[in-house]
Amino acid sequence: MAKSSYDFLFSLIKSLSPSEKRHFRLNASGNYGQEEKLFMQLFNVLDKQKNYDEAKLSEKIPKLKNSQLSNLKANLYRQILSSLRIQQRKNNPIINLREILDFTRVLYDKGMYKASLNMLEKAKKIAKTNQLNTHLYLLLEVERKIESQHITGSTGPKAMELIHETNATLRIMERENDLHNLSIFLYGSYLNHGYVKTKEEFDTLSSIFEERLPKFELSELRFKDKQSLYKSYVWYYSMVHDFANNYKFAKKWLDLFFEYPEMISTQTPNYLKAHHNVLAALYMTQRTDKFDPAYESFCNFEKNHNLNLTQNETSLYQLFKYIHGINAFFISADYHLSKEFTSELVQILETNPYNWDDHRLLVFYYKLGCIYFGQNNLDQAAHFLNKITNDSLPEFRQDIQCYARILNLIVHFDLGNELLVSYKIKSVYRFLLQRNQLQKVLQEIFKFLRRTPQIKEENLKAEFSTLREKLSELKEDPFERRPFLYLDIISWLDSKILSISMQEAIKKNIQGRINN
Repeated sequence: MAKSSYDFLFSLIKSLSPSEKRHFRLNASGNYGQEEKLFMQLFNVLDKQKNYDEAKLSEKIPKLKNSQLSNLKANLYRQILSSLRIQQRKNNPIINLREILDFTRVLYDKGMYKASLNMLEKAKKIAKTNQLNTHLYLLLEVERKIESQHITGSTGPKAMELIHETNATLRIMERENDLHNLSIFLYGSYLNHGYVKTKEEFDTLSSIFEERLPKFELSELRFKDKQSLYKSYVWYYSMVHDFANNYKFAKKWLDLFFEYPEMISTQTPNYLKAHHNVLAALYMTQRTDKFDPAYESFCNFEKNHNLNLTQNETSLYQLFKYIHGINAFFISADYHLSKEFTSELVQILETNPYNWDDHRLLVFYYKLGCIYFGQNNLDQAAHFLNKITNDSLPEFRQDIQCYARILNLIVHFDLGNELLVSYKIKSVYRFLLQRNQLQKVLQEIFKFLRRTPQIKEENLKAEFSTLREKLSELKEDPFERRPFLYLDIISWLDSKILSISMQEAIKKNIQGRINN
């Protein structure tokens, strides 16, 4: 359902920090004459409400007329945004740059052409320092307009300089655009289709990637170009299961910030995402030796960088901290140590103070389902998997939506709900078939689950062993490896065959990988 305007106003007020509220009250004081009292009363009432209740506004503000409310809310919304803009301009180069551009226009309209050009030089310096090339081109357009219409004393030599600078900026923008479009295309493909599952899909994706990759000399690329390039390689290698190269380019992306340390404060979300992708690649390759120090370094981000994080940046930091916090338990198989961490995460998910989107919530629900399955807490595992399987979710991360349904069947098998498994198996099979997610690994699991009602108790271990043998062979196929990263079916089978806990089976397999 689309949010109405009052939802945006209420959400904005609820997002304000104490210092932002204080700044707004100081700036708003005395600006509205007779309307001021109503204006600030509305702000204070909305600030105290836990949930938006328009009916109670008239009770709390008796002088407020219904005919005034719409305009008053719209004005309040604009003034809060204006206050935030003023407060953030020192730390946000784009806001600062746009303000200088506004001043340039005011000076130009006053006929103060040299003063406006002086302002433009300040703005251009900010744009160049932060590689804001789209903004730089806009500034050059304004400068060309002033220089072409008015005699400023520098028109002759300045004309050639402007032509050269504008053309150079356009070339940079075109290259940036091509690289950024490639990165966005790959990320969109990842969200919609997940990972390649066949040789045909691999060939198609590789062909599109090579076709869309622009021609360039690496020495010509600047920070933003390299970042888009490395992002593209990260998505590509992740989708084709090449985790060694996935890590290589994620590390290049992160190292780029150490090459350009001034970009950490202005490109903080991308800096956090670079860390996230390095950790994701290490998790996929099960490199505990590198994962643990990398995660520790990430957790010390706030301490190591004295930055005034925005709410968006705080949300990303917390998101990645919890994603890889869970992964740390997966990679070590210390499920019994995760109870305090998971309880903390569940509480955050219930209130969602960081406004994580449906995609992120989906990932957390699946990871929680897996971690409770590893703890043998089957009821809780089913609870979080049901949040995925019972809800109508958008068509993204179809891979996780499919694995959640299979793991849910396994959970109910372990709970002894044979009738429920028999009932659900056809609908799950249909779901996977419609989304082209029926790899050979999943087909073998389905064959087994279909036959379980007919298998005698004394024959179960032999059936588990047969399934394990088949899956172990499929694990050698590069296009069949992905399900094992999302669903540790081998460890589950080992726990049944050896009559040990899931955690013991996982630890046993981890030790086997280390020894090999």
